[in-house]
Amino acid sequence: LKEKKVIWLIYSALLFNIAEMLRFESWLLIPLVSIFLYKAGKRYSMLFLLSSLVSPSLWLYLCHRFTGTALYSFFKPGETAYFEILLRNAPNSKDIFGWLNILYQTLGYPLAICGLAGMAYSFIKKKSFHLAVIFIYFYSLYTINIFAQRMWYNERYTIILGLLLLPYS
Repeated sequence: LKEKKVIWLIYSALLFNIAEMLRFESWLLIPLVSIFLYKAGKRYSMLFLLSSLVSPSLWLYLCHRFTGTALYSFFKPGETAYFEILLRNAPNSKDIFGWLNILYQTLGYPLAICGLAGMAYSFIKKKSFHLAVIFIYFYSLYTINIFAQRMWYNERYTIILGLLLLPYS
């Protein structure tokens, strides 16, 4: 942002496109990062947004072309997860703090507590809370999906939450 060089924007968009092909949850970060880039200027924000949408657009087109629905990759895992919840009695209690318990188990108490404390400290000092906003966004999204019974508490879903806590710890 400080250097305002387009090459760094292109590298970032390229890395986002790679991430988008690995996990479609990273698609949710595109608008958030674009909003944060708006400080550098509308041009940089739009350039990042458009270049980061290459992979998702291609993916949605191919899903529509071969399955008849562009959102196939979103609906099918949800159906599968729902049936797994029913058949295997996967943990799906409706607890607002359920993800924190899984996060503690996955990261370990020291790292999770330090990360959450660092995040609270950044809000108190009103500095560097961009990642905290993204953390809260994903945490809320996961909690809503638990309540809707579209997913269950699974350690692999806490990977992104843990990565967002690392700088704060």
